[in-house]
Amino acid sequence: MEFRLDRKPTFPRGANFLTVGTIQHPIVSAGAYEIYKIQPVPGRFGIVIHSAMQKEVLKVQENHLHWWSILKEDRVKVLAYEIRSYGENFLFLACVAISGQIIPFEDYGLKLLTQPQAESLVLDLVAACKLGNSQQVNPIIQKDTVMLYREQDAVWSIPLLVSSFDPQNEPATVDAIARMAYFLTTGIDASAFASKTNLKKTILPPASHWNKDIDQRLSSVFVACLDPKSPQRMVSFSDLELRLNPNSDQNTTRTTSGNDLKHQPV
Repeated sequence: MEFRLDRKPTFPRGANFLTVGTIQHPIVSAGAYEIYKIQPVPGRFGIVIHSAMQKEVLKVQENHLHWWSILKEDRVKVLAYEIRSYGENFLFLACVAISGQIIPFEDYGLKLLTQPQAESLVLDLVAACKLGNSQQVNPIIQKDTVMLYREQDAVWSIPLLVSSFDPQNEPATVDAIARMAYFLTTGIDASAFASKTNLKKTILPPASHWNKDIDQRLSSVFVACLDPKSPQRMVSFSDLELRLNPNSDQNTTRTTSGNDLKHQPV
């Protein structure tokens, strides 16, 4: 996966970062957000969020520290954080350590997910978003803001960034989950097809076209999320859960301890 650098990063390579290491390279620098890979210890990432007002940056800090505290406690550890003035604006800086078998950002879309991995990831992202909503934040689901790690045959997620809770955000989040999963199973950015959808059908190729390990059922789930003209259009977490796990009588949930993901195997 190519790193998304829509603007010049605030900090250069080699710069010290919160006394916990130096910047190896930026992963994303877009909008108000930046994520850096921190060296020399593996699994460390620097977060930088720009805010125009002090009140706003204090809320950003509160939201992120709370979010990281309720994620999987054995996976995410906040090493350092602070607020700085930056010209007329403010920065929230944090360094987090992620443990486990992390999938490098560079491998996203190159080493394609298998069917079980894709299904476990989608259900885990839904669970993370529902947990976030219950805590009054919206996890930001983009391929360069979500850490992935492997456990046995499954792939699990750690959304690094959140925004303030918006109850109207669920349809956009379902779309973002499907868009990320489509990319990770195909290596193809679904946005490239967004402007070419006609009135009769989408020309978004099914994921099974690119990845023979993905079956037609999962491919149809992606299309139902990403094609606004699909007769089976899915816009809610419950829609997505039901399609992926139709025999389960229990919703996909994460507890606030982050250590209990409840759903039946697909």
